[in-house]
Amino acid sequence: MAGTCDVCGNKLGLFNTFSISGGYACKDCANVCISYATTDAETLKKYKEEFDSRISRFKKTNQLISLIGDSVTIDDTNRFFYFDPSKVPSKNTFIYSFDEVYSYEIKETDGTTVTKTKGGITRAAVGGLVFGGAGAVVGAATAKTETTKKNVETYMIISFNTYSGKKQKMFKNQAILVHVRSFLDKCIDESTPKVIPSAGTSTADEILKFKNLMDAGVITPEEFEAKKKQLLNL
Repeated sequence: MAGTCDVCGNKLGLFNTFSISGGYACKDCANVCISYATTDAETLKKYKEEFDSRISRFKKTNQLISLIGDSVTIDDTNRFFYFDPSKVPSKNTFIYSFDEVYSYEIKETDGTTVTKTKGGITRAAVGGLVFGGAGAVVGAATAKTETTKKNVETYMIISFNTYSGKKQKMFKNQAILVHVRSFLDKCIDESTPKVIPSAGTSTADEILKFKNLMDAGVITPEEFEAKKKQLLNL
């Protein structure tokens, strides 16, 4: 067994040694990637550099916090956040970027599920058919369905596409869940790819295409009006 970590060079101990692809890593280096066992030292080193960089750059600007349970600490300037009530991240805190939030599911004990995902598949497919060759469909509006009920236990499963791979987080703090949901909505909406007009198309053409989407039931009248104002720079 190697005496030092192949990623950072620190000494390995009996309870501080993790097998990675082609070598060994300490706990701190292995923790930066959920699939560390199949990741080589050079890749883990890059992940660790990003991991440490986010910790050193993090500056708290906001917190979603309650007296018990999970909390969210936010850095709006660098667009980072983590799940912990501490004002300063520890050396082992995994910090997420706003853009790394992929989706969330709100599950309830009665079986009801509320889902929001970056880029709705149904709308992307229909949008592609409507736009045809006249417009380039890079993404689509976010698909969202929801049902509101009372007196049920609720929890959230959040999915991320991070720099070191896919991760999931279960969030159970119902006291601030509605605020966390609003925050995640913002992260997803701001990073969802938009429909980009092809070269040679006019603003009127683009508005007509979105009207066709509305008439087909692909987008709501509110979404159509918002897109029209955006195209007209209102």
